[in-house]
Amino acid sequence: MKLADSQVRAVKEYLALLETVEEGFDYVEESFVDYEKTEGDVVLSDIITAFMELEETHVRFRDLFAKDPALVESFNEFKDVLIECLKLEDKMEDQNAKQQIVKESLSPVYRAWMKGVYEPLSQHLVH
Repeated sequence: MKLADSQVRAVKEYLALLETVEEGFDYVEESFVDYEKTEGDVVLSDIITAFMELEETHVRFRDLFAKDPALVESFNEFKDVLIECLKLEDKMEDQNAKQQIVKESLSPVYRAWMKGVYEPLSQHLVH
């Protein structure tokens, strides 16, 4: 499948956002133990905002990559990340609960999902 230049750009920006979110999780998780990293809540809020952007992009990418059912399924599986994210609702002020949710469920689920979508999507840039 040959992508148009604008589509290649969109995929590259999407992949960069996935990496940025992963780096954000690294920072947030470090902020739980390194108190000099004072922007953990801001970064976590940015990650949640990025999730909404990713979900909006999935709507377009499902159509664009309709002939790659495994990739479309990966986009659909992002709902698992969103379900974990919802666990943070009303927990942002509870440091212990927030830390547990991020470290034990949200970050691992995101990272596992990202592995499943990053490589297959990258392959569409190689052709």
